[in-house]
Amino acid sequence: MGFAFTLIYLATSYLRPQDYFPELAPYRVMLWLATLCALPIAFELARGLHLWSKLPQVYLMLALMFWVGLSVAFNGWIGGALQAWVSFGTAALPFFFVVATVTTVRRLKLLCAVIALCTVILAIQGTLAYHFGINEEMLVLHQSASDLSDGAVSPAPDEEAPTLRRIRSVGFMNDPNDLAQTFVLSLPLLIALGHGGRLMRVTSILGGSLLLYGLVLTWSRGAGIALVVLSFLLAKPRLGVKAAGLTAAIALSGAMLLSLSQGRAMSASEESAAGRLDAWSVGITLLREHPFVGVGFDRFLEYNRLTAHNSFVLCFSELGLGGYFIWLGLLGVSAFQMNKTIRLARLAGDYVFLNWCIALQTSLYVYLAAAFFLSRTYNQTLYVLLGIIAAVVLMYQGRLPAGSKVSTVPWVKTVIGFEAASLVVIYLLVVGSHVWSGS
Repeated sequence: MGFAFTLIYLATSYLRPQDYFPELAPYRVMLWLATLCALPIAFELARGLHLWSKLPQVYLMLALMFWVGLSVAFNGWIGGALQAWVSFGTAALPFFFVVATVTTVRRLKLLCAVIALCTVILAIQGTLAYHFGINEEMLVLHQSASDLSDGAVSPAPDEEAPTLRRIRSVGFMNDPNDLAQTFVLSLPLLIALGHGGRLMRVTSILGGSLLLYGLVLTWSRGAGIALVVLSFLLAKPRLGVKAAGLTAAIALSGAMLLSLSQGRAMSASEESAAGRLDAWSVGITLLREHPFVGVGFDRFLEYNRLTAHNSFVLCFSELGLGGYFIWLGLLGVSAFQMNKTIRLARLAGDYVFLNWCIALQTSLYVYLAAAFFLSRTYNQTLYVLLGIIAAVVLMYQGRLPAGSKVSTVPWVKTVIGFEAASLVVIYLLVVGSHVWSGS
């Protein structure tokens, strides 16, 4: 029962019928669905508590939720902690729903099929809005090509600059970049579903083509970089590193040409890129002034007119070094576990798990590529993906002989090292850009 409610909750959160039919708004559909999910999942949690205790990311997720509220309360707004928990909880709850209910390979396939189907539907909706005007006011963003805000209408748009039409969705994907990132993350899942036979292969190719076209219509440069990384990761096992690098270079050239055709250059000297680097500089300044808990969840825009345009910068500036460690820990543990699970599944010849683990690992790496150029620290899509990874690890843990554990990885020191390295890299990029521009 809990799994059925999880599927319904995720499908509803992606497709958002309550936004298309305003008369449903008073009934608070998502709140009631979350409640219906929570009741059977609480039972699943109580029954499998000994299994959940083996997953570090469960504790990290709870710690991140706590830290989000703490960051607001610590900065002088104690009442805002509850508001922050509610806001972030909407994105975080699916993580627990997925971990608790995806307990078999069949459920894993069904969940990924539902996610893939929903994203394909979103691509179709966006395409129809873009070309035929169906729900265009809701699903197409008219944005100046010179606008620096990247996903929001400029407060003072340049009337002489060409207007860029970008498809989007509603709800947590009402920004074209969010929609584009969801499209890219779903592509590896579609590829994994394509291993289910000829019909599934054809369906996967058709769905993937629709997602790629929808991705073009979002005109998201961050997601374009993620697509380049995806092309490299897909080509590497079959063609080798050199040929995969050439494939990625071709994909990058295509992304640049498409971006240039709409007046959106992809270079460090381009005005929008300079705005991003300035935002990163603000993030570093905020971290220096509020090193432990940051300036508070969802408060970056109070200090800069643009968002951080980098999920890492947004995290450490709003949540400080403590929250940044927790968030990186979630990503790091998931990556470590996938690497180990892939090795074990390959040695055991368990190719069903192997294919799915590779798909999930690819989606995670693609997210990280996009995250460096997009502010998507709290996006629901990420936490659904992390929930699926945790569920697969928990599932595979039960197949291992005694003494072989997937989740026992020495991640703390590695995450601390990556935290320090990422801060140094971002700082050097900001300093280098200022030296280059002569400012």
